[in-house]
Amino acid sequence: MLDLDGKLSKDGKLLYRLNLSAQNKKSHRDYEYNNRYAMAPVLSYQINDNTKITAEYTYQYAKMTDVGSYYVFAPGTEYATLPRNFTMTAPGLEPTKITDQTFLINFEHQISNDWKLTAQAMHSKYRHQGTSSWPSIVNPDGTLQRGISIWDAASDITMGQLFINGNVRTGKITHRILGGIDAGSKDYMADWGQYFVIDSANGGEFNPADPNYGVPSNGFPIWDRTTPLEARSVQAGGLMGQRYAAVYVQDELGFFENKLRLTLAGRYTDLSQHSWGDPAVKAKKLRHVLV
Repeated sequence: MLDLDGKLSKDGKLLYRLNLSAQNKKSHRDYEYNNRYAMAPVLSYQINDNTKITAEYTYQYAKMTDVGSYYVFAPGTEYATLPRNFTMTAPGLEPTKITDQTFLINFEHQISNDWKLTAQAMHSKYRHQGTSSWPSIVNPDGTLQRGISIWDAASDITMGQLFINGNVRTGKITHRILGGIDAGSKDYMADWGQYFVIDSANGGEFNPADPNYGVPSNGFPIWDRTTPLEARSVQAGGLMGQRYAAVYVQDELGFFENKLRLTLAGRYTDLSQHSWGDPAVKAKKLRHVLV
């Protein structure tokens, strides 16, 4: 890990911070690994005594054994009879790769000693390409056929907020007021509809008592990734999305020198979302009022 920070301008108004990290990790189980890399730069600029803007970016990358390899199936045996380094994964399977990026910008303005305005927005972009393993059948003698499912996914999230908070006094009553709006959109798609059994029946099964980690009897899967992910997600039933917008206000009243407090708040939310596999973002519409 590496953590750096400092000034980019002589007057100290422009500041930076940079975090870097890397992990190269094997497992106590053979052929399993989890490698990760990340960086997170931040820039902050003090425009004047009352106004500041901050921008952040986070990048994460992971390369690991396929999801599902962690499970062990051994029917008819006692607990902990297999070696601690035993694994059901098949060396040669493609790794699972994940890329996650987040952009964040924050704007703060001190209107007065009692009032402050804040605006912020975020965009997240997640990409996942890999597989998930799970037995297609487990036989009474403990042998099994390992099945591999494709798992490609993408997620995009955009959110924004604008709010104001401050303090006022009416007579002997204090008010801590918060009010604002927020909105966002979320889209997720995933293809898990392609499946391949790597071990054949009638002698080609995987035997936990005598594991063979060579090329499986049925070979390794070859996935169809020529079709766009969104179209594959519709077919697999792995498409969903959501849009929302809301307005809210809150007043925390303080009585008897703030020894007794009463909070009054309200929020109105307009939300539309579609269910799994439905590409029309209008399948369900909700309006929610919280007081």
